[in-house]
Parts: sequence; structure tokens; C-alpha cells
Amino acid sequence: MSTEEIRDKATSAEQEEVSEESLNELRKIRREKLKALQDAGRNPFLQEKWDVTAHSKDIKDNFFAMEDQEVSCAGRIMAFRRMGKMAFVDIQDKQGRIQCYIKRDDIGVDEYKIFKTYDIGDIVGLRGFVFKTRTDE
Repeated sequence: MSTEEIRDKATSAEQEEVSEESLNELRKIRREKLKALQDAGRNPFLQEKWDVTAHSKDIKDNFFAMEDQEVSCAGRIMAFRRMGKMAFVDIQDKQGRIQCYIKRDDIGVDEYKIFKTYDIGDIVGLRGFVFKTRTDE
């Protein structure tokens, strides 16, 4: 075995160990979040029917007709950007992906605290008004 092969094997083993530690830490964090939700009387496994009035592609394709109208959509969280009293969430539904804006003052302090515990991959239902941000999203 060459020196390069030995070094590559050692590097691979180190990466695997770090990856396993990271995975265990992530599992621990998710379990803690799960327990906190359950302690707060929430059932994170509850399956609810959400009344979807528009999908991401419908909203994007018909933006001018839907602007300032209230819509309801649901999907999986794909990106999460928290900024103090507000957050941007990208959700993926069956037609595509759309950015959603959540403001603490709109949903209430207690609900926003719970919202901040959501993770990428969680499935959510959202209701709000159609608008574009300064970055045209």
C-alpha cells in the first residue's frame, strides 16, 4: 500500500467518525425538540387535512391575478432563514418551490416560538397574502 493510499484511508476514517458524531448530535437535538413539543401539548405526528387553495406554481404563474389575495398552501420546509422577529421559509409542494414570509407580530409570540423549532424536512401548512419581496421572490 502506498503512502497516498494510507493517507486517503486515514482521512476517510476521520471523516466517517466526524460524520457519525454530527449525526448523533443532530439526532439528540431533534429528540430534544420533539420532547419540548410534546411537553407543550403538541402532537408533531398528528396528521391533519389542510385546505390548500393554491400551489406554488399556480401562485407564480398567476401572480398579478393573485397579488394581495389570501391563499393557503402546504409543503415540506426546504430552507429556513430566521431573522429575529421574522423568517423566510422555502416550501416544496407537488408543483414546485415557493418562498414564504412569516412575521412574529402576525402569528403571535407563542406560536412564533414554536415555529422557530421547526426543521428542514418538516411538513407545514401556511395561510397568507400573496406578495413579492424586494428581491422579487
